[in-house]
Amino acid sequence: MSVADIFNKMADEYDEIRDLWYAWLYSRLHYFIVRDVINVYNPIMVLDVGCGTCFQSFLHVAAGAFVIEIDVAKDLIKVARRKSLSFNPNNGIVLFPVYFDFVNKYNKLINNLLIERVRMGEYIPPIFIVADAADLPFPDNTFDHVNSCGSTLSFIEKHEQALSEIARILKPGGTFFSRD
Repeated sequence: MSVADIFNKMADEYDEIRDLWYAWLYSRLHYFIVRDVINVYNPIMVLDVGCGTCFQSFLHVAAGAFVIEIDVAKDLIKVARRKSLSFNPNNGIVLFPVYFDFVNKYNKLINNLLIERVRMGEYIPPIFIVADAADLPFPDNTFDHVNSCGSTLSFIEKHEQALSEIARILKPGGTFFSRD
């Protein structure tokens, strides 16, 4: 069974983070992305490699970035597209269901950090592409920032080639954030 097949099978329940560890991990991760990437580097062109259902992408979108999302799992991309139809950063950001009190705490911190950025512009929906990180369909020096979280690189058989591709499409001085 391929990695895409595995994630396609879990697409409908992907956002149901009821596990304490994953809820903690993603709450903290999202906070660090806003605090240490978005508010420091202010990336405008963002690629999310292994986007899943848009957790991190929506943070960048809320801050006014133009975001392209790629994943090998077409069903995760379908869920992400569906979620983007109802996403409105002006209503506050909640990236996954809240089953633990600390998730609310982090959602509030994230929203407070993003509040000025959200009011600065209109929401530009992300673009979704089914693609392989080891063969990125973009020209050299395209993106200010590449995000790749959720153990994405550990699922890529040709991870060295994927890292070379990420380096190729990053602009000089661009940033790369991964949680693997």
